[in-house]
Amino acid sequence: MMYHRLLTFFGSALILGGLIGCSSTRPSHLYILASPQALKAGPKTDIAVSMDSVRIPKHLDRSLVVTQKTEQELAYSEFHRWAGPLEQNITAVIKENLGTLLGTNQITENRYKKNSSPVQLAITIQHLTGTLGGSATLKAKWTITIDDSEHTGHGIYSGALSDDSPATYVAVQSDLLVKLSEDIAKQLKAGK
Repeated sequence: MMYHRLLTFFGSALILGGLIGCSSTRPSHLYILASPQALKAGPKTDIAVSMDSVRIPKHLDRSLVVTQKTEQELAYSEFHRWAGPLEQNITAVIKENLGTLLGTNQITENRYKKNSSPVQLAITIQHLTGTLGGSATLKAKWTITIDDSEHTGHGIYSGALSDDSPATYVAVQSDLLVKLSEDIAKQLKAGK
């Protein structure tokens, strides 16, 4: 009888311990893309740009950070997530970068209202991925419309990762958005 009680007690303790151990999960890490603090400000201008929300591929439009395993295979990280919608984060970062590079606070978004600015900007991210410990790549195209005249541009940007951490991966992606913003700013300054 005593043996049966001890066996039941220890069996229950083992099951309870196993359930408690299984209920703990690794904490998620949240990331945002950001404009660098050291981005060199351009001379003050009166350029006003009305910018559409940046479009991104559907496979990136999720909360999980996406990396590339092979040329045809993507990996979604369960424990490394975007702090908010990636499309909105990219739009905000490019908007801030352009404002700094062009020396203006007149970069507005078209997301909620029609803007009367004579300069319109639409950006499509075609590719934004990479491998942890390897490199990250950004491929984008854009259209600048100035008084009904369209001018297009495109670019492919890449950067090496110094380690295999997701934080470094996100930091390099932020750097790639700076390179994209610099090319768009040059085209906007040239007026075409």
